[in-house]
Amino acid sequence: MDEFDRSHSKSISKRQVRLAVEKTDSIIDEVHAQVLSGAEMVSTLRNGNEDELQKLELKEGSEHLLEALLSALTTGNNHLAYSFFKAEADPAWGPHIPHLHYIKRKSMQAFGEYKQITEELYHLVTLHLTQSDDNFSIDMAAMSESIESDTIHHPDWVKDGDDFVAWIQSMNKEV
Repeated sequence: MDEFDRSHSKSISKRQVRLAVEKTDSIIDEVHAQVLSGAEMVSTLRNGNEDELQKLELKEGSEHLLEALLSALTTGNNHLAYSFFKAEADPAWGPHIPHLHYIKRKSMQAFGEYKQITEELYHLVTLHLTQSDDNFSIDMAAMSESIESDTIHHPDWVKDGDDFVAWIQSMNKEV
């Protein structure tokens, strides 16, 4: 391998490979720290008491930030996969394929975990910030009567099939 590396003029140097591996490991460590932080937040959102939930300081719009991050991670992971695809076909990486595979495996795994924990956080934060329906009430008597009835009660102006269709379409527009 050493001889091939030296004789292959278009190959990247061992120093460049070493620096790439070191930089990748550094970035992966940062991503793992974010994943651990996200896992703690997920645990708090699932099992935390009221005080722990207050410490998270979730604000309206947090779900939008997480949604944007999730979209960026999806795009980034796709670009990362494509970059590794191109690098594997590049003759410059030929002598260093094991290192490239190491970088690819670690990167794809770390950013995949990051996307997964962000997606879970997004869903939990969205559920947590959903407003309660305390002010919403259902007239259960009217609901039961409607369910038990075999007929549809319509307005007096509905006289034929065309009127019925117009009435149904007007209800769809209101929703």
